[in-house]
Amino acid sequence: MCSERLRIALAVLVATGVAVSQDLPTREEALALAFPKASIERIVVALSDDDRAAVAKVSGATEERATVFGYVARVDGKVVGVAWFDTHVIRAKKETVMIAVAPDATIARVEVVAFAEPRDYLPKPKWREQLQGRSLQGERKVADQPPIAGATLTATAMQAACRRVLAVHGVVAARLGVVPPPPAPPVKSAATAGRP
Repeated sequence: MCSERLRIALAVLVATGVAVSQDLPTREEALALAFPKASIERIVVALSDDDRAAVAKVSGATEERATVFGYVARVDGKVVGVAWFDTHVIRAKKETVMIAVAPDATIARVEVVAFAEPRDYLPKPKWREQLQGRSLQGERKVADQPPIAGATLTATAMQAACRRVLAVHGVVAARLGVVPPPPAPPVKSAATAGRP
């Protein structure tokens, strides 16, 4: 009798769209999966209008938030990555993903921490693993990740989130000192200024 009531209650919760435990990691668990044995520091970054314009230009998506939150991971004082959480709407309901960025500005890990759409549309770990090592440019771009049959909107939303996160990371990481700034171009001397 009790198990029948529980089954009915769960069916009602699922039917009404109320989130039921989905075996998804919590924020803390996702961070631990991405950065085992690391100390984690939460950072708050205010994005200027110029920052948001730069994110939009690089990612192809407007960064609407003026404030973003990152989690800097360090092992023995050395930065081993930064995780960013992105919440977005897929069809009519929200998904939140953690996107961990490695020091070389590539994706280190993607974990779904909240998913309100039907479970059939949840990207499988194997597909998310293919995002690892991808970046905004180069041979392994996020945009080149193949779609998911039957869950194209979910794949598209996750790829857009990865592009946004990588763009935000690129705009603010050097400023925060979590990655070294790109090297300055070499200065040409007067003797070599005319040479190619």
